[in-house]
Amino acid sequence: MNMHTQLDVEQATTTFKDKKRHLWLLGLAVPTIAMSGLAGYQFGPKKTKKFFASFGPLFIHGVIPALDKLIGEDTENPPLDAIADLEADPYYSRIVKLFIPLQYATNIYGTYLASRKDTSLADQALLGTLVGMVNGIAINTAHELSHKSGRLEHYLSHLALALSGYNHFRIEHPYGHHRRVATPEDPASSRIGETFWKFLPRTVIGSFKSAIEIEKNRLERKKLPFFCKENELIHGWAMSAVYHAAMFSKFGVRSVPFQVIQAAYAITLFESVNYIEHYGLKREKK
Repeated sequence: MNMHTQLDVEQATTTFKDKKRHLWLLGLAVPTIAMSGLAGYQFGPKKTKKFFASFGPLFIHGVIPALDKLIGEDTENPPLDAIADLEADPYYSRIVKLFIPLQYATNIYGTYLASRKDTSLADQALLGTLVGMVNGIAINTAHELSHKSGRLEHYLSHLALALSGYNHFRIEHPYGHHRRVATPEDPASSRIGETFWKFLPRTVIGSFKSAIEIEKNRLERKKLPFFCKENELIHGWAMSAVYHAAMFSKFGVRSVPFQVIQAAYAITLFESVNYIEHYGLKREKK
């Protein structure tokens, strides 16, 4: 073996070290910030309540874009031959999964505050956007888990989606969107010249129908009817129904506006990213 070949082999077998390893913990900052906003709303001075309740939009539409502009583009990515080792490292998957209990703690706390008798409808709406921010980001958590092969990860994905009621995403995204991305058949890809407000109902309704069709076809291949215990969509819907029924039972009718607003904001937040990402992707294909 000559020196040049030996160097190539040594470089190929060098273990990749993730210099940003500990920075991945920042993925848990969103529910932590939301909890801080909720605590500020509950315990802060009366005149600061709306400020703390507005933490969601302020953070997601103000602080993050400003930091993104300030920090700039991250051009460092791991080499392809290191991806398998990184995916096998439990450190990263634990961070993703840890988001879910923090998400639920934030939602339960937010529901409690929104349902109190002295919480105005305007404050309920603001608290809904604060918690909805967490649930919108949680759809990305569900996205990562939905691409794993384990059954546990699939149901953790459903757990992350249950609060926004977007469980069909767990089925449609990996088995529908990834086959049809940036094509006219894909409801999750925006069309040239399509406004966001036209895209939003089309993607929500279209993705829902697509998930039903995908699961129906899967069950038919197993010679099973749609309404059966093997239907993963029904499992996800049941998880969402149980959670929201528990919140209604515990906190009453005053929690309903908050729950509607947080789910609507979460879905809108997530789909706005879909709109921007796939609009640009389709322009490139054209």
